[in-house]
Amino acid sequence: MNKFDLLITCPRFKERDASAEVKYFLAELGDEEAVAEPIGMPGILACQTKIDPMEVIELLKGYIEDNLVYFQYTLRYIPIQVVVNSTIDNIVDAINELKNRIKNKDTFRITIEKRHTHIDRNELIKDAATVITNKVDLENPDKIILIEIVGDKTGISIIEQNDIISIPIEKREGDFEEEDFLPY
Repeated sequence: MNKFDLLITCPRFKERDASAEVKYFLAELGDEEAVAEPIGMPGILACQTKIDPMEVIELLKGYIEDNLVYFQYTLRYIPIQVVVNSTIDNIVDAINELKNRIKNKDTFRITIEKRHTHIDRNELIKDAATVITNKVDLENPDKIILIEIVGDKTGISIIEQNDIISIPIEKREGDFEEEDFLPY
């Protein structure tokens, strides 16, 4: 998939079940044409939706409140704002396009998830950090520059810490019994 709006993680070998789950939830949220498919790496799906990825996250947060027990196969929902070919120059250019999402007083952190790539993490961080002049805060940043490298494609977002949905954390923090969920 050359363009995706969300990366979704799931247990290995549960990609097909997770794909069906994602399509069902997105249909419930208003996109019956969403596509969620494995990308050839265990435990990862790429999803295209007509709904803005940040709006999907907000809608899912509300949906989870009443439907958490139905999240059986998906683990994390990660919004992606821009997709580029996986080169340092392309990634830095994309960050430059998105940097207006960071206000002057916001602190930031760069988080990189690398899968199936030889891009040097330190070189990427050094080059990406030159685009943003704000103060760095590794522990509690106002904004996170999220770089998700998945082979020859990279998804980039500038998000806040609560913009990634973690179903296991939601289940731990919820008021549920363990038997409410399917074991896998």
